[in-house]
Amino acid sequence: MDLRKRVVEARREYGWTYAQTALFFSIGIATVNRWFRRERETGSVAPRARGKGPKPMLDEEKLRWIGELVKEKPDRTIAQLVDVLRERRTVSISTSTMSRALERLSLSRKKKPSRPPSVNARMFSN
Repeated sequence: MDLRKRVVEARREYGWTYAQTALFFSIGIATVNRWFRRERETGSVAPRARGKGPKPMLDEEKLRWIGELVKEKPDRTIAQLVDVLRERRTVSISTSTMSRALERLSLSRKKKPSRPPSVNARMFSN
């Protein structure tokens, strides 16, 4: 904010062009133009508020369903969880969305299917 204010004040005080102002402060001409336009339109050089981003695909109820699926069978992979959710609840999401959902639930992510124990391992155990 300090730089924005100094740029606007300096241009007004010295009567510089946008190019002269930009050169003096080592910023782009378009930036000077944008800051002046914002000050003219809103009365402030403050940046616009940022957007909140897209709405999450999974609400609290769907997250609860995912938590129940994990409790039911903890060794399901992310892909298997996606398939089961689609079959049981007709909710179609990507593996990335499932991964983010598990992260929101603070659950670990299983990436490979479980394999049965090795026959050799049983032969050598005491």
